Order: sequence, then structure tokens, then C-alpha cells
Amino acid sequence: MPRLPRPFAASAVVALAFAGVFAGVGAAPAPAHSSGPLPGYAGAPGDQNCTTCHTGNALNAGSATFVVAPPAFVTPGMQHAVNVSLVGAQNAAKNGFQITARDNSGVFVGSWVVTMTPAAGYNLNKTRNATGNPAYHEHSASGNTLAAWTMGWVAPATLTPGPITFYAAGNDADGDTSASGDFIYVASAKAFQASLTATTPGTWPIGAPQTLTLHVPGRGGDLYFIAPSEDPTPFDLGGGMELQVNPLTGFTALALSTPSIFQGIVGVLDPAGDATATIFVPTEPALIGLPLHFAGVSTTAAYVPTEVSNRVSVVFQ
Repeated sequence: MPRLPRPFAASAVVALAFAGVFAGVGAAPAPAHSSGPLPGYAGAPGDQNCTTCHTGNALNAGSATFVVAPPAFVTPGMQHAVNVSLVGAQNAAKNGFQITARDNSGVFVGSWVVTMTPAAGYNLNKTRNATGNPAYHEHSASGNTLAAWTMGWVAPATLTPGPITFYAAGNDADGDTSASGDFIYVASAKAFQASLTATTPGTWPIGAPQTLTLHVPGRGGDLYFIAPSEDPTPFDLGGGMELQVNPLTGFTALALSTPSIFQGIVGVLDPAGDATATIFVPTEPALIGLPLHFAGVSTTAAYVPTEVSNRVSVVFQ
């Protein structure tokens, strides 16, 4: 690991990350339900999933793609659209899902709102809260004829640090009214409180400077690190926090040893919780076509992670 100059004292966050110091019973089977499963079948930690009732195929073994699409970023107290879909379902006319949202401690947070409402005079909402447990949201009897569903999730006014993870299970049914022959999927996706954005998203021309902006609400004065890596694998920081890239790569070390190219990737968040980094991309043709990934983390002065951001991925051109 390269030795960093003293003015980059906040880069001790990076040193700690390299050293690893940051790390610090199922329910009884139930019958299948065309009007929505019982609570606890969304595939979240501690949950079951729909294979408990729908047998005959291995989990995630079908040819469809199950997509959970929450908001990229969460605003406390606001309603956000969440979409669940089975892309390429074997039977677009008979399907189902269940979803739940957990905070960084694994506790359900927020509340669900039905947004797929019918015309006035018809009580045929396409989604509903699970019977007896509003932590889970699912298809309704009239919603099992769809392959995509949208619902609202209202964030609480106060959130614990860390992203919100949305866990869902989907049933790509074969339509024969039995519980066998259906394909069951599980998937999850995160919505972050901290945001990392690139002024130029997607592709970066060689020879041109590029800007990344990290925003961590309510964490002004914290230390931060915007980690570049060729490996987008999340890295466990402990306490339920994951940096959305792997910093234990040669590229991360290279970036830390060349602050003239990677300017401002370590430092202190301003009072608004913001920081800006500038990447001076060399005029090097060998870079063309290569991907690079960035993710942010903020910490206390004692290097305890306080928030993590989304991942930004770019390709040099």
C-alpha cells in the first residue's frame, strides 16, 4: 500500500479499509394463493420464498428475468415508486410477487401505498398489503394477470444510517392452476441515502477531466473516501455497511498514489455534506473500452462508517 503525504490525513480511511479494520426458523408450508401469499415469503433474510408452495423447479431456474427497481435514492418522509417485473415470463397472464423493505439493521421500515388503482367505481386494485402484516406488499386477486407491478413506498421521517434494501420474490406461473411447474425468483435492490453522481455519466473521453460529486445528507464534517476500482464487487465495511466497489485492487492503490490525477477522492465533507472529486483522465489510448467504478463512504473521525453511496460506473472512450 502506498504511503500517503501528511496533507491527506483523511486518507487514513483508505488505509483502514485496506487493513480490514472497518469490519467489525421458517414458517410451516402454506398453500399457494392467487390473491397473494401469506406474509414472510419475499425472500428477505429470515423469510421463506414461494418455492415453499410452488414446487417442481429450482429457485431462479427459469428463463425470465426478475427485476426489483426501487428509487436510486431515498428522501425521508417522501413517497417513492417501486417497480417489480418479470421480463420474459413464460405466461404473461398469470403471475405474482411479494416485496418488503429493510433498513441497514434488517428491520422493516416505511409503509406501502397502492398506486395501481382502477377507474372510479371498481374495487380492483392490482396490489395490496399482505394479510395481517403491512410490512409486506404483493399482488392482489386482480393483479395476478400482470407481469409488472408498481407501488408506492413511503420512507419514514427518520432513517437509520445505510441503504434500504428491497427484497422480493416473484412467481412466473404456468397458468394451469396447480402449484407445480411454476418458476420462482428472488431478487433484491438497494436505495441509498448518500448519492454519488458523475457530471458526465456513462462514458468518459480520454484526455478530459471528469467530476464526481458525493452528497451525504446530515454528515457535514465527516471524513469521506470516493473509491475507484476496476472491481464492482461490494466490500464489507462492517456494521451492515458495504462499499459498493472492492478497494483491495491495484487500481485503488494506483489512484491513491497519483493524487495529481485523482484529485479530491479523500477529504472532509463540507457543512452541507458535499464533496467534489476531479479525475484527470490521461490521454492514453490503452484506456479505451475499459470500465471503472466509483463508490463513496463517509466516516467519523474514528473511521466508523456513517454512510455509503451508490456505485457509479463509466467506460473510457
